[in-house]
Order: sequence, then structure tokens, then C-alpha cells
Amino acid sequence: MFDNYNILNKLHPGDNVLIEIPHLKTRLKVKYIGWVRERFMLTTTHLNSNIKQILINKPYVTVIFLADGKIYSGNTQVVHYQFRPIEIIFLAEPEKFDVMNLRKADRISSLLPAKIFDKGKKQKYDGVIVDISVGGCAFVIDDPENSKKLKTGEEVIVEFNLPNIDKALSIPSIIKRIFSKQDKVGFGIAFKTEEVDDIEAISSYIKDVAKILQ
Repeated sequence: MFDNYNILNKLHPGDNVLIEIPHLKTRLKVKYIGWVRERFMLTTTHLNSNIKQILINKPYVTVIFLADGKIYSGNTQVVHYQFRPIEIIFLAEPEKFDVMNLRKADRISSLLPAKIFDKGKKQKYDGVIVDISVGGCAFVIDDPENSKKLKTGEEVIVEFNLPNIDKALSIPSIIKRIFSKQDKVGFGIAFKTEEVDDIEAISSYIKDVAKILQ
């Protein structure tokens, strides 16, 4: 965890941190308290009843923060919470952090529910986008056995929602690589869209994350 040690030391008590929870179109803005080995502690106030109910289920989330002109993001899980006397959320320390230099259009970790279709839209594959940039994404499929039908070089359509827009994006893409992620299968996907709206929506999503953290 040497890299995590260096990264988490960039945070200071009171810094803004975002928690993104799958299936929600809003992000939870919290204040950082501190961390200890294998635990990452955050605090927030005025949690509404809907958010509290979600935390009870200890969901997987993405934690995002801004430091030194870079956005750091990592996937993790809520492991504990308390609502009194102060609202505190404990997160498992992420296994790794992705880094996006704001001066470069890099990629950022996410947990965006998504679907990919074959070119004729006859076959659908459900999964999650675990990182995204304006140029492509990493997609992890829910059904590894079914995923064997997908091959490198195959043209697909990726459909997903972003928190900053109401309509779903449907982006022509191509599978560039196939990889394993724990017990699931992942696909490195390059977007082929020439639609400015699609590119701006993804770029705006990444910039919104940076703006909220500033």
C-alpha cells in the first residue's frame, strides 16, 4: 500500500471528497477526517433518509478527490457508518487509485451501470463501466460465460447514463482488449463516436467532478 500511503497523505482534514453510489444520479459531497491502515474515514452532515437506507446495505462506491492539480479516484465499499453523535462513513481502503491530470484528458474510476450490444443490437451484455475517459472505457461484464462471445476487434454499442445528463448515451465503439478482473471478465473499449454531444457529456462529467472538489 505504499502508493496509497503517498496518495492519502495528500488529503487533509476538512478537504472535500466525493462519494459516487451506483444507480444514483447525484454525488455525495463529504468532508475528509483521516485514515488508518485498511480503513478510510469520511464524515458528512444532513444525510437524507434515502442515503441512509442505501448505506445500510454497505454498497460499493467510487471515492474521488482533488489534490495537486490531479483527480484521484478509486473503487471501494462502505464497511461501517454511524449517524450519532456525528455522521461518519467508513470506507475500505481502495486497492488502487487512478490519477487524472487535469491538464490531460486521462481517465477516471467509476461504477457506472452500462450495457453493450453487438452491432446489430441482437445481443445485450449487462455490466459496469469501472473507468472512463473521452476516448473509451473499461467495461466489466456480469456474466463471464456469456462474455466469451465477444472478441477483440468486434464493433459494439455502449449504452450508459452519466449523473450530469438525463438521457442515456449510446456510443459506437470497438473492443480493443480483454482482461480478467477478479472472477469477472473486462473489456477495454475505444469509443468511435464523432458526435460532439457525446464527447462533451463525458468531458463535462469529468470536469464536474473536479469543479465540485475545488
